[in-house]
Order: sequence, then structure tokens, then C-alpha cells
Amino acid sequence: MRYRFLFCLLLLWDGYAFAADSGTSAMIGATTDYVWRGRSESRHQPALQGEFDWWDGSDYAGLWVSSVDFGDKTTFVEIDPYAGTSFDLGGVSLVLGLGASIYPVQPAHADDNDVEAKIGVKRDWGEGSLAIAAYQRVDQLTSHYYEAIGTCDLDPAWRASLALADHVGGVGYVQATATLQYAVDDHLCLLLSYSATNHPQVDDSYRPALALSLRVGL
Repeated sequence: MRYRFLFCLLLLWDGYAFAADSGTSAMIGATTDYVWRGRSESRHQPALQGEFDWWDGSDYAGLWVSSVDFGDKTTFVEIDPYAGTSFDLGGVSLVLGLGASIYPVQPAHADDNDVEAKIGVKRDWGEGSLAIAAYQRVDQLTSHYYEAIGTCDLDPAWRASLALADHVGGVGYVQATATLQYAVDDHLCLLLSYSATNHPQVDDSYRPALALSLRVGL
């Protein structure tokens, strides 16, 4: 599941703790570099993105779409449907989710599509919070991804977050992402993110990346 909302929602976990009501939301956005788990999905070039969410109490579902560039001259869009539910355990939220990453157009014989399950917990403390999650691809049981995200509201408009992650299995690596978010108003959000990984593979897509993102609520 693309951890999506590296911007505004998922990176900061706002998408995992919906209020006890129902509703929908939609966003469109752009970023100077679409970085996912330490890897640029756009070859360090700008990407256009969109998102739709639905929630009813503790249940949620949504769709994330982004342009991508893997250098194969064929794959140009990523579509990520996801759904899940959360439980209040007395001050701690437990989240269970399932999502997929789908590439409708790929080179012949390529198969980058995947399905991933997630379990996580989140605890709020005053103006801050800590979330810990584990991700498991259903087609690669030896590959695991663990992540911890700390956030702090500096004031009503500014929020800072730090994410630390560890990929175990296959080509293992650790990753860190720092993000500063500024809410211009209830609809416009700016984010500045820096991501770095110690990925041992010689691949330019894994070099440290600084990205500026803009998201507009519809």
C-alpha cells in the first residue's frame, strides 16, 4: 500500500484517525519529486497527483493517483485503492488496512503491481503524536517494512514530522524523511520534505531528495 499521502494525509497520519462521523474529501496536487519509501517514483522530476477519500466512523476507503516515470517510456500512472478500519483502545488507535499499487500500463512481461496489508498504532500527546506501523506485501512474505512517524503541531498553521523506516528482506535499507507542512487555509497546503536512505544499490532514484509539494482540497 503506497503510504500514500506522503503529503497532507498519510505521512502525517491524518487519514488514519477519522472522526466518528461520515463524509468524503478530494484533493489534487503537484510535487517537484514523487518520493516513496526513499525512492523517486518520478526520476526526480515533477509529478501530478490526486486523491479521493470516504469514511464512515472508523471505516475508511480511498483512491490515490499519481503520475510516475520509471524510465521505461511506458509506465506513466500509478493508481492505489485502499481501505481499512480503526479501533479505539483507550488512548491508542489500532489501524488495520489493505491496499494495492496498480500500474495500468507497463512494459511487456513487467509486473510491478502489488497488494499490501498494514497494521499500525497511533498515540496522541498534547500537540504531538507517534505512529508505528508494519507493512507486508501479500506476494512477498519475506519482505517487511516498518515505520515510525512522530509529528508536532508548532501552531495552527505549521506542522513538523519525522519518519524513520526499515525495510527488511530482499535489498534491506533504512530511510528517514523530515517534513514541514504549512496550511495556508482550509483548502491549500504546502509541504517541504527531505528524504534520505542508505540503500546499498547503486541507483540514482535512491539518492537523497528534497521535494516541495502543493495540495488543494476540492
